[in-house]
Amino acid sequence: WKDDVTCRDTVIIPAGQTVLLDVSPPRFFLVLVQGTLVFDRADLHLQASYVMVNGGTLQIGTEQEPFMHEAKITLYGNPQDVDLPTFGSKVIACYKCRLDMHGAPQVSWTQLAATARAGDTHIDVTDTVAWPVGSRVVIATTDYDGFTFAHTEVARVVSVEASGRRVHLGNFSICAQTNAEDGRPSQCMFGLDSLQHMHLGE
Repeated sequence: WKDDVTCRDTVIIPAGQTVLLDVSPPRFFLVLVQGTLVFDRADLHLQASYVMVNGGTLQIGTEQEPFMHEAKITLYGNPQDVDLPTFGSKVIACYKCRLDMHGAPQVSWTQLAATARAGDTHIDVTDTVAWPVGSRVVIATTDYDGFTFAHTEVARVVSVEASGRRVHLGNFSICAQTNAEDGRPSQCMFGLDSLQHMHLGE
């Protein structure tokens, strides 16, 4: 395995074969799963341009035994790439497959109960959450200005109050654009004190 950002290496797990991922490998171009790929019980990072599960299984924990470590999958590419027709770019593609992903039981996503405005340092949410202090929250954009512009913001949880419906945030970051050439975020700002854009709630 060669750790090369321009690497076109492809890994194929054929039907009938099970592979236990117990190390964080270098970046791949394509991971094609026709058999079974199972994440071991450890902190792991899988990097690829595409993960294609074609008739196979990708398993990260089970309903009976959730995955209690950190599993990270980083996808690379340009929104205009056509290497994997139909499915698109930077994707975990599933065709007649099984994606079995079970982490620590918690609310993994919710909606804004009220509009969050630029300058705010908290969000009000519709579901009761118990997100750990220090965990990262992504506040998705609620508008669209083309694929090269983004108002999605990331922040760290400072505290949760109001019976789990108000989340105080800090250490905000945002990448205002996506590079049209390689799909990577650009014009990024880190360590911000508050939200930079409005995010519409109910």
